[in-house]
Amino acid sequence: MDTKSENDVIRVAMKARGLTQTVLAEKVGTAQNSLSNAINRSRMSVQWLKKILDAMGFDLVVVDRKTGKQCWQIGL
Repeated sequence: MDTKSENDVIRVAMKARGLTQTVLAEKVGTAQNSLSNAINRSRMSVQWLKKILDAMGFDLVVVDRKTGKQCWQIGL
């Protein structure tokens, strides 16, 4: 499995969906500068990460590293 920081995951997801920060900010319901600050800070809360991924149609899940099995999906 490819390991990325939460910021990199968001950038890759945005690219996969063809979204700009402006469009994603609208989907999240926040200002573009707030989204930019969240993406560029060194750490992000799970709530922000989940909200941003959800707006792009992605889920945040917990996977058992030993088995590779998906254990839980993190809700809003």
